[in-house]
Amino acid sequence: MWKRKFYIISILTFLCQLIFGQATKPVSQLAGKYIIPFQLTEYNNISVQAILNGKDTVHLMFHTAANAVTLTEKATQKLKTLNFNNTTDSIQSWGGQANASWGSKGNSLQIRKLTWEDVDIWENKNSGQYTDGKFGIDLFEKSVIEIDFNKKIIVIRRTLPRKIKRYEKLPLFVENI
Repeated sequence: MWKRKFYIISILTFLCQLIFGQATKPVSQLAGKYIIPFQLTEYNNISVQAILNGKDTVHLMFHTAANAVTLTEKATQKLKTLNFNNTTDSIQSWGGQANASWGSKGNSLQIRKLTWEDVDIWENKNSGQYTDGKFGIDLFEKSVIEIDFNKKIIVIRRTLPRKIKRYEKLPLFVENI
């Protein structure tokens, strides 16, 4: 009985997404708001499911200090669609030591219905527990990012929500230490 209910709910969900879903667009082209569900791991990492190059599914940690898409060495060994065609000797990981890292240029990244093209992906030694890598706020440039931990969603908006009456705008400084 539960399988039948699950099957019917799955079909209804698919039809609603097909009829009412948004086309795949970068965030800068979206009107209104966009909702991204996440899982909060037992280590308090925000984990978001993503698809690389239309085929490889990964779980990425949303990290406010990250300015690139990175994948762990362990995750890259399982992926079929990455072509590591770039390298550098100066990537600094959470551990603080500089190390060599491989890069893959020209990838697509999809989170729900949002897709970014020509994304560079770097191999990194570390990420949050239970995640394959991380991404940062740079994917949502010129957007308002709201994280609702109670509902376990990230809300991306082009403008501030109407309910916000008072706020303080602060500049964001990027500093490489």
